[in-house]
Amino acid sequence: MVKIKTKVIIMVFIVALILISAAFLFMAKNAPITTEETVSHPNNVIAIIIDLRNMRTAAQVFRNNNQEKLDTIKPELKHLAPYLENPDRFTKTSGEYLFLEANGEWWVGYNLAATDQYVEDRESVNERLLYMGGKTIFASTDINIPYNGEDIIYMPTR
Repeated sequence: MVKIKTKVIIMVFIVALILISAAFLFMAKNAPITTEETVSHPNNVIAIIIDLRNMRTAAQVFRNNNQEKLDTIKPELKHLAPYLENPDRFTKTSGEYLFLEANGEWWVGYNLAATDQYVEDRESVNERLLYMGGKTIFASTDINIPYNGEDIIYMPTR
């Protein structure tokens, strides 16, 4: 009698576990995926730096996946699209985000003057970029020229 009750309890437990797992998988399958477009950071300077880091990572992955043909590839934003969560965000405003080569090195960049978004508090944005960007952002595609409030912010992809 005890053996039959134990077997029934174990069977009920296994069936319940299977049903819970199936329900979880069904809910997870239908859950929306958060994209860069829907999640905006309340601090626009942090958003710029995060965008540049995401682009830098995408460029690094692109480079690793295309080692055999790097000599024939010109850096263009469209190449990074498969490696970015929401590539349209980076091409929505022409000239806002940059991906280029200079002195044999790939760079990503952000042009503050490409949008009207930073006109009101430009001085504050420049100060916060200096503070938050530290030694990771530059005023040009030369690592010897640190960022000091210029319109375009550059970050090397290495």
